[in-house]
Amino acid sequence: MKQSLVFGGNGFLGNSLLQLNSVDAPIIGVSRKQNLNDQFINSDYSYSSVRDILEKIQPKVIFYSLGSSTVRTSFMESDLVTSVNHYETLLQVLCDMKLNSKVFYFSSSAVYGDQSEYFLNEELLPNPTSPYGENKLKGESLTTKYVQNFALRGYNLRIFSTFGPNQKRHLIWDVFEKFKKGFDFTLEGDGKQVRDLLHSEDFAVLVHKLSGLPGIPTDKPINVASGRNQKISEVVNAISKVYSRHNAGRITPSFEFSRNETPGKPLNLASDVTYLKDLLGSQVFSNFSFDSKLDECINEWFSN
Repeated sequence: MKQSLVFGGNGFLGNSLLQLNSVDAPIIGVSRKQNLNDQFINSDYSYSSVRDILEKIQPKVIFYSLGSSTVRTSFMESDLVTSVNHYETLLQVLCDMKLNSKVFYFSSSAVYGDQSEYFLNEELLPNPTSPYGENKLKGESLTTKYVQNFALRGYNLRIFSTFGPNQKRHLIWDVFEKFKKGFDFTLEGDGKQVRDLLHSEDFAVLVHKLSGLPGIPTDKPINVASGRNQKISEVVNAISKVYSRHNAGRITPSFEFSRNETPGKPLNLASDVTYLKDLLGSQVFSNFSFDSKLDECINEWFSN
């Protein structure tokens, strides 16, 4: 049985896919770091290294999730330009070898930037407001060019906010850490910023199901999100409630918003998942529960 590869398998999203590993759907991670785990292959992402891996595995599906910067850090330093270069190497090797693998590029909702439309759908013109979003858009452009010129079966996935016990950065982890310190705190913005939060397990289910679909159009990106759009103030209040349950009898810190926002961070990232539901069917979302997954996530952080 042909296996699947995850380039950047040691990262949060790549590792989320590896958790789905089974006899029926074997997945191997590719990482720049040395790993003792048999589930990983080490690579420097050079042409020869990537070619050797593809010749050995002959993957049916390739997921590309390499890149570790955020909107905030991308203004200071970023490995995403390098990541885009590695992605181009992968695409070139695939075309030179004439492999018919499906390639799923992990882009980001950050490519939308600030829009006049509330619900972000795939028909909107990208308007990235940070180097992070710009670099993700460069990756999408590479997918499109190789699809058009070499008949590559490539797909751009615009992934909205994800969370899980191994994601120890971004909104939910940052707020949890502030509550843990036990002092009142201030958060950026006004709390009205909108985000769509998808648990890593649910993300993996969606992407895995997409990878098994035949005949997905290659000329349109796909939003990958929960379809539940929440104000950041609502998310922080939900975290506060879970934290309070774990600290009965102790005062839960209070919080306020500074009304100052990080440059380049879009105010509204409300997802439109109509196209995703058209592809997968709406029933796949029926078991997704933000409240229960948030509770599980924070439970695990408390236990570690």
